[in-house]
Amino acid sequence: ILETGMGGRLDATTAVPADVCALTPIALDHTKWLGSTLTEIAFEKASIALYEKPLISAQQEPEAQIEIERVANQVQAPLFFIDTPLLGYHIALAGEHQKLNAALACETMIAAGYQLSYDVVQHAFSTLRWPGRVEVYERTPFNHKGHLILDAAHNPHSAKALIETWKSVYSEAKAQVIFGSVEDKESATVLKIISEITEHFHFVPVNSPRGIAPEALIEMIGDASHTVHDSVNNALTTSATQPTHTLLTGSLFLLGESKGIIDQRSTRKSTQ
Repeated sequence: ILETGMGGRLDATTAVPADVCALTPIALDHTKWLGSTLTEIAFEKASIALYEKPLISAQQEPEAQIEIERVANQVQAPLFFIDTPLLGYHIALAGEHQKLNAALACETMIAAGYQLSYDVVQHAFSTLRWPGRVEVYERTPFNHKGHLILDAAHNPHSAKALIETWKSVYSEAKAQVIFGSVEDKESATVLKIISEITEHFHFVPVNSPRGIAPEALIEMIGDASHTVHDSVNNALTTSATQPTHTLLTGSLFLLGESKGIIDQRSTRKSTQ
């Protein structure tokens, strides 16, 4: 099973023949490289489709769906859209959207020729771990009074899913939000979405050459309560003193560095 790095049409993973291809929900992301519209991005992503091989897709926005259908037709790939969530199974990932992802995964496996039994599917999803996807630490070296939650939401689509998931788990509770981001992301929009559950922002640098200075993020939040930190370690220390839960989000680079700190493991600076 190979996941494309970015886009699809020009991704290195297309060098490997596939029995089946799958598309998760397409949103505006990596617009600098993939295009500024859903149609352009859908073309890049759908172009992983192979001649006469099944193409399984999550439910898409209308303009993305039209482009996926066009690309599939060109290579005569049987196309199937999954719009019904997987029910009747315990999925060890928070969020209603994960039930749709689970249905997509199952249909993709079936299209690849695997026979799935209830017991196999139940075991797989009930023991599933996905670091950085509403990953909850009930205890940390910083002795957080609430939970510390790590989520890799870095575009508006994933930020909306995060908010919906947060509400389903934590109801009306607000969060101390540790946030850092990199260039080419819609950080202002993401912050606006996340502000709905934010009590106080903690802005931190991201350990990447493309990292946005924390001071630049202040301009994106109006008069929202905030603190600027020179490191994620300081932000984790400060947020731990508050009685609320802490949400750390905005960049996978930030999550990688933070997990190293929390799990007390060494990490390397990204050159990307």
